[in-house]
Amino acid sequence: MPSSSTGDYDARAIVRDCRAALAREMSWVTYSSVSDWLDTCIPGEGLPDAIAPTLTPFTVTAGNSENAMYLELCQGFNSLLKSFKNEEFLMKFTSGHPDRTAPGVAEVLNKEALWPGLAMYPRAKAEELCQADTRNERGRQGKEEADPEVTAVHLGKLATVWAHAEFVVETKHEPKLAPFSFDPDEVQKCDAFSEAADREDARGQLIAYAREICARQHRRYVYLISVYRDFARFIRVDRTAALLSPPFNYVQDPTVFATFVYRYINATPEERGHDPTATRATKEECQLFCDAIAKYKKGSDLYTGLQNAVKDGWPIFKLSIWGRWSSDDGPLRVDSPEETREFLVGRPAFRSHSMTGRGTRGFFAYDAARDRVVFIKDYWRANLPDHLTEYDVYIKMSTGSSDIRKYLPTLLGGGDVRSMRSEGMQRTSSDECAQLPVAGRIHVRLVMKEVCRHLQTFKDWRELTSVMRDALIAHKYAWEEHGILHQNLSVGNVLIYDVQDGLTEPKTIGLLSDWDLAKQRCQMFNSVASQSNRAGTWQFMSATLSRFPEKPHLLSDDLESSMHVLNWLALKHMHTDYTEAGASETAHRIRELYDAQTSAGLGSGAKWESVTQGSRAFGHDHPPNHPFITLLDCLSSICAKHYRAQRPKAVIAAAQNGTLAQLCSGTRTEDDRGVHGSTSSLSASGNTEALLNNHTVFINVFDNVLQQKTWPALEKLVDQAPELDPTSSSIGG
Repeated sequence: MPSSSTGDYDARAIVRDCRAALAREMSWVTYSSVSDWLDTCIPGEGLPDAIAPTLTPFTVTAGNSENAMYLELCQGFNSLLKSFKNEEFLMKFTSGHPDRTAPGVAEVLNKEALWPGLAMYPRAKAEELCQADTRNERGRQGKEEADPEVTAVHLGKLATVWAHAEFVVETKHEPKLAPFSFDPDEVQKCDAFSEAADREDARGQLIAYAREICARQHRRYVYLISVYRDFARFIRVDRTAALLSPPFNYVQDPTVFATFVYRYINATPEERGHDPTATRATKEECQLFCDAIAKYKKGSDLYTGLQNAVKDGWPIFKLSIWGRWSSDDGPLRVDSPEETREFLVGRPAFRSHSMTGRGTRGFFAYDAARDRVVFIKDYWRANLPDHLTEYDVYIKMSTGSSDIRKYLPTLLGGGDVRSMRSEGMQRTSSDECAQLPVAGRIHVRLVMKEVCRHLQTFKDWRELTSVMRDALIAHKYAWEEHGILHQNLSVGNVLIYDVQDGLTEPKTIGLLSDWDLAKQRCQMFNSVASQSNRAGTWQFMSATLSRFPEKPHLLSDDLESSMHVLNWLALKHMHTDYTEAGASETAHRIRELYDAQTSAGLGSGAKWESVTQGSRAFGHDHPPNHPFITLLDCLSSICAKHYRAQRPKAVIAAAQNGTLAQLCSGTRTEDDRGVHGSTSSLSASGNTEALLNNHTVFINVFDNVLQQKTWPALEKLVDQAPELDPTSSSIGG
């Protein structure tokens, strides 16, 4: 990402980069006619015969500014609602007024806001919000110079409220800022999207609106309207694609907007994209959620998690989840009974910053019927034939040694989301409507017993090492006992769980979660080398996979990923040579190693060089015999030795000729202590075997450093690059 000595420039540059990524990730599909788009994306009855002749044309002065256009468009939409005698909805002018409860795209930086020009709201909620907004506006007048173009309706403006927006309208006045072509003849020939930075930014801005609505609400899809002067285009966005109508002249023909609005206001909430299994909590249910907070010790993880879930701008919802449920509070089994359970959730503890893909959100959830807090993972899985789902993984691993299963989250219930027991699963439909070459997605909610801390909250370097070791034990169990490879070891998927049974001293362990990209051994060794084999979170993906996307994803790639997680956290929280040079240099090094891509979409050359040569990711002046430093050096050496013995091109060739399983057969045993029995011997050993074909070497290094009773003080610093967050929409799956 671009960097600069000026903080404001950094903020703007990062926002533009984020929007560009949103635009590029999305699959854009253009329909051949507006009527086809309407019939597919918002089916319903046509305009009543008595209504069409009475429609008032939109009087938009295209020569004026965007603000002036918004005022006229707002009046036009509200005139349509009046024509339909609709009292349920109201269009409001929101341009220049961001949601006061979150800064949008630059959520971490808090320097760039996000707002649409217009937003449709439920009338009762809009009037309630507008009264509060009017008081704020009156307080500001006199302190700021009013915009002369909107003074007449200044008190009618409303701050953006993503939690209640139904759909939004965005206008561009300058041709170079328009997200797409609005020339009907040009689009009919070929709707090629310009790669110009301003136009790509405008497309990303639209997707950012959809993302914010989906973050605050529970939606299956979202509608947007993009306007350029006299022309407009409809968009329906879900987790797979954005379905785009061709442009139409709404000034000459008001019936197009009228048809959309008429169908929208007469549709059910589910038909408008709302999830029927998520309803806004009643006042009594909201009070139940708030009362639950007081049941936990102030400052505890559960107290803090619930407290953070109750925030302005993030409504409390009741989720109704049908599926099989554990009857004994242990792991869910295939024969567990079926029922519907209800949970109250608020602001997610974490959420994906992408609109495409899984769109993962994690919630601290209150189960009022059982008076307990659980954790809900809400996401959209790939709808693929013979695909091993995360639900399947937990069912498969519900048997076996409890000593090992304790390093895995306990799935209590849930699964694919169904509106009712007899109805089908919630799916994206854009892939079917547009016959896209990409897989559609199915909505999933998994309810977990353990409520954990994020890995980045580790208390010290020993705790981090211990937690990562536990995750690798779970990884080893899944691979060796069940033939399952995780494929996404990342900073977000290794969790810290503070075990408190009330009988013994609290103990911290690591859990390996998020198995939605997992693959079975037979699938892995029988796969044909292709782009689709590259799976995982980009920042922590192995250097070989990021540089050779056609290479099959192997055990060695997952083990290498665990090293990248540790180095990434060290760069953020440890004093290094980059710390001395300033935060911008630390951020630059993290981007160079973990975020960078070539124009061909290949991974960082700096990361590849560091891994294959066994060089440190950063310089430092800490004692070389500190256990954590020893760990990083040993893991680096192991990876370098492995890739000298097993070159990526040899793996690709083996996948093509059917000998991959033989190539990757493990060569080490627990009793073979030559290289891995002593951490000090690793750097001196000349052994060149492929050390990452099983877990032994890696885990032994963790065990050896953890056996050291004395860990000298090594300060954990405040995050030195808080603006850098791993992409939560992982590649693959």
